[in-house]
Amino acid sequence: MRFLKAFVSALAVAVTAEPVPRRSGLKPLVRRDETDSMTKETLLAAMKDASASMALREEPFTLIVQGGAVNVILGNRQTTGDIDYIATTYSANEPEKYGEEVLDKLKPGWKWAHQSSAKRCKPIPSKWTDNTISAFFYKKAALWEKYKSEAEAQDTVLSAEGMDDDGTGIKFIAAPWDWQFVGKMVSSGDDGKPRKPYDFDDAKFYMQKWLEKNQRQSVSYNDMKSWFSAWGKEAPSTLGQLAREVNQKAGTDLITGISDE
Repeated sequence: MRFLKAFVSALAVAVTAEPVPRRSGLKPLVRRDETDSMTKETLLAAMKDASASMALREEPFTLIVQGGAVNVILGNRQTTGDIDYIATTYSANEPEKYGEEVLDKLKPGWKWAHQSSAKRCKPIPSKWTDNTISAFFYKKAALWEKYKSEAEAQDTVLSAEGMDDDGTGIKFIAAPWDWQFVGKMVSSGDDGKPRKPYDFDDAKFYMQKWLEKNQRQSVSYNDMKSWFSAWGKEAPSTLGQLAREVNQKAGTDLITGISDE
């Protein structure tokens, strides 16, 4: 099995190699092989390609994904620019190992997925992944453990395509819903206005998923507000206004007892 994987991996590299152009007086054509966004189709294909690449290298990973990629895969948004992720093997107290043991090993998979997308004429951005989530958890071991354990318990699988039967490859799961809601509220800022047109749609979606997971119809404003401190973030001064916007998007009171304080 190892020999077969090594052979297929080598073959894949050979196939993706670019031909050496012949010398001529003509300027080479510029191929439009990149885009600024990904749809559900192109994103899932890229995730599968990256996972298969890691399976060939006999590397197992579980990546926690948050933000736009989650919305796109689950049908709440049409496109996203990248996929924000962090591996479950991250160590908040030893982040220096993360680069060598995780990020460097994943790079060939990300590159292979980008090359493959261009060959299918459905290109994705060359920098289609973002690993900067890890910076927030630096030296915050307890918070990181909460994030990881809740994501694993939630077990919202976004993709496991491309994985081998032995568990190698990449399993992508969604970050905790309340964490994602908090992040979206914080990113909306203290002016009470969304930074992007889809911000409140995203926030509504995260809240709906949290309620669904917990088998509830609504959550009180005070309980929702407590999520911010639980995740180590400060609630915006306009949280009441933001909560009303979320309810308006939902067409119902997902958040009850809203206070402007």
